[in-house]
Amino acid sequence: MRRPLAYLDPQGRTVCAGCVGVSSVFACTECGREDQPYGYNRCARCFLRERLTVLLTDPRTEAIHDQLVPVYDALMAGHRPQTTLTWLSKPGTVAPAVLRGLATGELAISHDTFRHQLPLDRRHCYIRDLLAATGVLRPYAPAIERITPWLAQIAASLTPEHAEVLNRYAHWHVLRRMRQHAGAGTLTSCIVNGGRANITGAAQLLAWASEHHMMITELS
Repeated sequence: MRRPLAYLDPQGRTVCAGCVGVSSVFACTECGREDQPYGYNRCARCFLRERLTVLLTDPRTEAIHDQLVPVYDALMAGHRPQTTLTWLSKPGTVAPAVLRGLATGELAISHDTFRHQLPLDRRHCYIRDLLAATGVLRPYAPAIERITPWLAQIAASLTPEHAEVLNRYAHWHVLRRMRQHAGAGTLTSCIVNGGRANITGAAQLLAWASEHHMMITELS
């Protein structure tokens, strides 16, 4: 464990508190660590332990939720607990509310919670990725799932008939191919970007057909 060199020995050399046999003013009053001061007389890791315990405790058992123990362990094992504390407290963060909801049962610990109950934005996807990385949720392909809300926005700009055509093309051709690659472990950013480009091109063609009062079946 690293210790601050803030004391002088009899020879005038800068040393740690232990080397001169005194109590360190930098030591955490809970664990004794001196290398991660955070707040008054406590270290960042002890502050983080307290914060995560509050967020991840299941009120039914008064212990860390069984399914969320891997998340607790992973966050506590981080090299810089200060970074995790900042993530949990910065303005606009959704992490505390989501983690607490999962621990209390207000939110089910499942992919469907993130697909259908929570916004598909970067902040919520980060938590979902954390759950998948720690084994709480099964692995998934974020790049594919994030296409779904984007596709819905594009389809909403088309006529109902052409929106149906676009959805069929996207789901049964583009996304199906991406899922095959994901299953084989060969999904790349080039394949994802190419799929998005194909959907965009199809939408532009359908929009052109609508402007000219034509159905896609009339094009040859």
